[in-house]
Amino acid sequence: MYPYAKIKDAIFLYKNKKNLKMNIDVILFTTQIARSTLYNWIEKFSYLLDSKMSYILSKRTSKKIRSNRKLTAEIEIFIVNHVRNNPDFNIKKLTNKVIKKFGVKFSVSHIYRILGYNNLTYKKVHKITYPYGKVRFKKAVKNIKKDIDKCNNDFTAIDETAVYLGSANNYGWSKKGDRCKINSSFNKSNKYSLCQAISKKSFIASEMIKGSYNTKKFNMFIEDKVIPNMDNNVLFMDGCTIHKSK
Repeated sequence: MYPYAKIKDAIFLYKNKKNLKMNIDVILFTTQIARSTLYNWIEKFSYLLDSKMSYILSKRTSKKIRSNRKLTAEIEIFIVNHVRNNPDFNIKKLTNKVIKKFGVKFSVSHIYRILGYNNLTYKKVHKITYPYGKVRFKKAVKNIKKDIDKCNNDFTAIDETAVYLGSANNYGWSKKGDRCKINSSFNKSNKYSLCQAISKKSFIASEMIKGSYNTKKFNMFIEDKVIPNMDNNVLFMDGCTIHKSK
């Protein structure tokens, strides 16, 4: 928990940065806080604008840091919000947006530094496959449960999956400064797909093919292997494109 006086000083420095000839980088260095913390304080404690300095100035150090006079709080907030709303953003398009909106151009490395200051890091994407909100999702789940109850939980569930032979992990460890190298025989032509059907009573059917399932192959699997062995009369599938063919 930060001292109350430190919060007042940080807000004072931010609101008087022009008169004090300080930019955001200098304020953060002087107060020894994170960029996100500063903006959080500004949002929550803006009523402290007229407070006098009490805690930081006595501890100010003469150590210099690099600054960019082009940078303003408005530009930084715009960049951070853009990245938060567009996690897979294009850096060139973002640069062009900054130029058009503010008439200021930053180097790519400087934009990346801004993201680093705000604890935004590059990492593996976690894909959200359901395109709608939580309310619609809960409603859809409720409707599916009703449909399942109608058939007394007696249905045949069908789905498929695929693997690439020779694939390797997307992340690994190596000495700092050296590339992380892993031997891999990955090739897109080495893709195999598995389709299976099961009910609550038994295993119904299974099929593995090289490549991917399309509508024709999937329907043939249903007609030739699934329907003849079904112990009920309901097929349960997700919304994959090949599942919705006439």
